[in-house]
This record gives sequence, structure tokens and C-alpha cells, in this order.
Amino acid sequence: MKKYYKICRRNDYNHLLSYNVSKVSQPNKEEVIEYNINEWVKPHMPNSKLFVFDSLNAAINCLSKNGNCRNYEVYECEVKRPTKAAKYRGDGWWSNNLQEYWNIIKKAKKNKKSINKALEKSKEHFPPMPAGTVWCDELKLTKLVYFN
Repeated sequence: MKKYYKICRRNDYNHLLSYNVSKVSQPNKEEVIEYNINEWVKPHMPNSKLFVFDSLNAAINCLSKNGNCRNYEVYECEVKRPTKAAKYRGDGWWSNNLQEYWNIIKKAKKNKKSINKALEKSKEHFPPMPAGTVWCDELKLTKLVYFN
């Protein structure tokens, strides 16, 4: 079985959250996903996906390129329905509207258009997706493999 990797960080209450959400002071409640070892998790936002990395190196490289990478944890995980991610990402840290990101993708798929071109034409700012990013419908953290 292919291994994937998820970056998480513990909040002040010791809850394990997604990397991008932990950097946002007031994230939208649909963006906050809490993870526990050996529990399957789905995204809360309609029509969205979860983000993982296809290698441990890709996850660590993402952390190192984003400056302050202290106290982050990388977990090996199992995923359901992995697919290659778009060229651009939407998250609460960079974009004011994560739901708009997923709406653009849904509309592009429905109209059989290029997702990347649809994101490029959007009025929102969607920065480049980190190398090695994969989308999935569900994930389960299986073990801690890296802590910084």
C-alpha cells in the first residue's frame, strides 16, 4: 500500500490540526479538521478534499520552505481516493475564501474545463501548490514519522 504524509500541529489544547489551519488565528469552522491516530477523517467543507504529500521528503520540504517550521509533526497516513492536486492551492491563510476555491474546481469539473486554468482566471489569489501534494477524500493518520 502506498504511503502518504500529513503535516499537523498541536494547538494550545493539544488537539492535532492541519498545518495550514494551525497558522490561522481565526479559521473558518469548516476549515478546522481535528485528527486522531487510527481514525478516518473526511473534509467538513462540501465538495472539498484533504491535502497530503506523496513522500516524507515532500512534506519536510514544504515545512522548510515556509519559514517557521517548529513544533510541526508529520504523520504517515492511509488515504482513500488519492488524486493529483491542482497546480494552485486555496487555504484560509492565503485566500479569504476557501469555499470559493472548491467551487471553482467543482464548476471546472462539471464543465470539463481545466482546473488549473479556471484557478488562474479567478479573481482570488491562489498560490502554487507545494510539490508532491495529493488530494484525497479521507485519511487516517497511522504513525508519527517526523517532529520538528
